[in-house]
Amino acid sequence: KPMCSFELRKSMRKAFTLIELLVVIAIVTVLAGILFPVFARARNNARRTQCMSNLRQIGAAIGAYQADWDGRYPYAWRSNEGGRHPDLRDVLNTYVMNDDIWRCPKDIGEIFPSDPGGFMTRTSPFYEIFGMSYGWAGRGWGSRSEVGGKGNYRITRPSLAPLVFEVRPWHGPYAPTDLFLTTRGTCSVLYCDHHVGWRTPYEFIFKDMPESVR
Repeated sequence: KPMCSFELRKSMRKAFTLIELLVVIAIVTVLAGILFPVFARARNNARRTQCMSNLRQIGAAIGAYQADWDGRYPYAWRSNEGGRHPDLRDVLNTYVMNDDIWRCPKDIGEIFPSDPGGFMTRTSPFYEIFGMSYGWAGRGWGSRSEVGGKGNYRITRPSLAPLVFEVRPWHGPYAPTDLFLTTRGTCSVLYCDHHVGWRTPYEFIFKDMPESVR
């Protein structure tokens, strides 16, 4: 049966024209370009918040340890050196209820493959290598700034004495060509007064640590 002109016009209104379809695609593309960076920033901020929460929980565990040991910081080494020494995770084992706090959600391993002070190559996450994503100024740190085994009275400036910190600035901003001590990337750092801040490695090692411990 031939389609009358009214039915033909009605059928044509139900379909998109090519121009209308291109306009819709262009709008979706623009919205995606605007929203994807926002979502990426929100995801990164959520991971940094989780990392800071991890450090606060580690700080609470250290506080519980100190309550049992007359105010002394854990007698733990900066790393277990292949099992030869107890590290912070070993010493705080009975004070920590959730082992996930030892893993930074952005730990992707070595991010400075050209740094001669690092691994000189990309690696698996440090959590998988060392059992935690965080370092601390424990025994074997190699300077008077180490706090392992020391009493609270030895901390002269608690707000400037780094206690536990990310071993790489995974939350950025950094470039793979950076060096650890010159990067602009910031690490999450737990201080002896238990506040958490963001500092570059150079800042918390060479500006905060000196003169904060005796």
